[in-house]
This record gives sequence, structure tokens and C-alpha cells, in this order.
Amino acid sequence: MRQTRGWSELLVESRNAIEHTGWTLPRVNYVQVGTGITAQEPLISGQPFTEFISFMLRATAGHPAVCGVKPSPLFWFVPSTMFANPTAVRSGSLSRMLPLFLQQPEVIFQRMWATPVNDEFHSLLD
Repeated sequence: MRQTRGWSELLVESRNAIEHTGWTLPRVNYVQVGTGITAQEPLISGQPFTEFISFMLRATAGHPAVCGVKPSPLFWFVPSTMFANPTAVRSGSLSRMLPLFLQQPEVIFQRMWATPVNDEFHSLLD
């Protein structure tokens, strides 16, 4: 119960802010860095948007209303940085932006997958 209260209160507060005070997600800020442009994620309760959503999804997946008496290891989560935050890849004279999993597909087999069961990281090969 105490473990659930920590994240569920944050979820309820966020929902109430949306429904009762008209809160909306702040816009993404774009900042010029050198010759490129970088997007800065909006913050929710002091956390970057993707971290907040990842935390809430994982916490919700472990809730008894979703998975029954004990958290299910069937839900797997991975940090969004694997799919976001592209970096430049050069091919001859061309350069293009690619996320990590497209540059190095083998990274999906590393121990970076989490379940709602515990805070251990797993590999897809486990």
C-alpha cells in the first residue's frame, strides 16, 4: 500500500491538475546549439516528460488492478533514450541522425529491460 501511494498520489495530482485547473503539458523548447537545434523536453513534477511517463507506466503495470495479486514479469520496459536522442552518423560525405538501436541493433540484447516485479535489469536473452 505504501509503495503504491508514492506513485499513485502523483498520478492523481496530475490528473486533477488536468481536469480541474486546465493544466496542459508545456511545449517543447528548441534551442540552437552550434549549427544544430536541440529539443528540450517539458518537465512534469520536475521530471523530463519521457522519464515521468516511463515511471508511471511501469508503476501502473505493477498495480494489482492491472496484474492481479503480484506484479507480472510479462511487461518489459526500456529507457526511452534507446529510441530517442538520435546522434549523427556519417556515411561518406552524408550525415544523418539515427537513434542508438538503429546504429547498433545488438544493444537490445543488453541488460537494460525492467519489469514491474523489481528493479533488476534483464536481457532479452534471459
